[in-house]
Amino acid sequence: MRSLRHPNCMKVFQLIDYKVRNQLFIISEFAQGGDLYHYMGEAVENGGLDESAVANMFRQCMEGVAFLHSRGFTHNDLKPDNILVMDAYQQGFAPQVVIADFGCGRHSTDDRPIFGDTRYQAPESVRAMKQYMEDPSIKCPRMGPSVDVWAMGVTLYELLSGGCIPFIYRRCALSNLGDVFEQLLDAVLSPDVVDVKGYCHEISPEAEHVVRSLLQKDAVVRTTAKQVLQESWFKIGKKMLPQHALSHIGFTATRNKLRQILLTALASRLRYGHVEKCHQMFRKFDPEASGMIARSSFVNAWTELGMDAAEAEEVFNRVDVDGDNALEFNEFVALTLDWDMLDDEVFEDHLQQLLGSIGASNENEIKITDLAQICQGAMEPAKLKDALEKVDTDGDGLLNIGELKTFLRGQNLQHTKTGYTLAARRQSHRNSQISGTTSLSAEPPEPPPHESHMASFIAMTPRKMEKLLRDVGN
Repeated sequence: MRSLRHPNCMKVFQLIDYKVRNQLFIISEFAQGGDLYHYMGEAVENGGLDESAVANMFRQCMEGVAFLHSRGFTHNDLKPDNILVMDAYQQGFAPQVVIADFGCGRHSTDDRPIFGDTRYQAPESVRAMKQYMEDPSIKCPRMGPSVDVWAMGVTLYELLSGGCIPFIYRRCALSNLGDVFEQLLDAVLSPDVVDVKGYCHEISPEAEHVVRSLLQKDAVVRTTAKQVLQESWFKIGKKMLPQHALSHIGFTATRNKLRQILLTALASRLRYGHVEKCHQMFRKFDPEASGMIARSSFVNAWTELGMDAAEAEEVFNRVDVDGDNALEFNEFVALTLDWDMLDDEVFEDHLQQLLGSIGASNENEIKITDLAQICQGAMEPAKLKDALEKVDTDGDGLLNIGELKTFLRGQNLQHTKTGYTLAARRQSHRNSQISGTTSLSAEPPEPPPHESHMASFIAMTPRKMEKLLRDVGN
């Protein structure tokens, strides 16, 4: 779960292993809208949801599924119970939706047999399950991403039909699955195609096409999560930021890699409401819906908005804190979020949580030596020590909340911050064209000598990043 960082995958803040009772407690962000079943029930009581609202929520789910698959991960138990709505129901409001409960999940390298809820199993999964039930000693074929696509097709059919399970065309709670178990297996394995028009009344042709593509019984013919996101149906519920809003993206990439790493860690702890606009921007930079922004995609999107390609490369290098040549969502948030919008209380609260997550004994401060030990290998020990001591303004060997806040907010390091908006870049570009010069914009002043150590703070490897953050939610 450490690598599953995406706006539409449940954000886990902490895992608590209670070994005395052999229990594992998961601390995550509270889903105010409950699971998808609960949310849809509340929506029906309040006048229902139009098709565009369903398309919006389902698109978010498929973006999460596409991300999982891009990381070689199959959920294996997708259904409305395992899709959480992070916002309480409000008529006319499009909530954030996340995928949860990865207990049945498997990586592509894991061939252990595991089967989720039978109501949502694909034909290939049903066949494997029946073989395994007859002879547990046989080696089951590995189930790939196609089973998740089928499960999402069943989920969408339920949403559009008012609760019917396809192929048996009736409601079926888990509690009475035994009554229809054999009927369901036979129906899924039969050659019959799904009946959409008979039960999903008055839906658009675009929605019907999506349902049919998801519920193709032949896994080879069935669409993929990435492909289905290109369907025209999702344009109904896809509300992107207008171009003029995107042109005013501010970026806070700094020459100080330590600051960028800590901002990325803080970004992982923010509520979706704080980063929703960043997510809309993220989609523009991630046309493949992989949940990761490749360097080429980043440069292309940035230049489309009027920025110099070489400058975009420089920004990318600064914010790619784990050095994997791709930006995950939290790195992008650290780059684009207007951190000044967070009031001091919220900012300090997240700093305290961060200190706790990286093993500080006191949530209000951390020893420089402890942080240096976590960061060892990232740069020369002497330079790392000197860099951290510059943040320790009172020289007591501890980094407290106040010092970290000043450091991260940039109140005494403004000269290291490239905080220009793209609108300013564009205007500078226009001015240079008018004046006949070739310079796109003035470079920020070079940091003074004592900051050059910070400038040389090299990108951490993913393993070092995980060790630094010690946070399954980041």
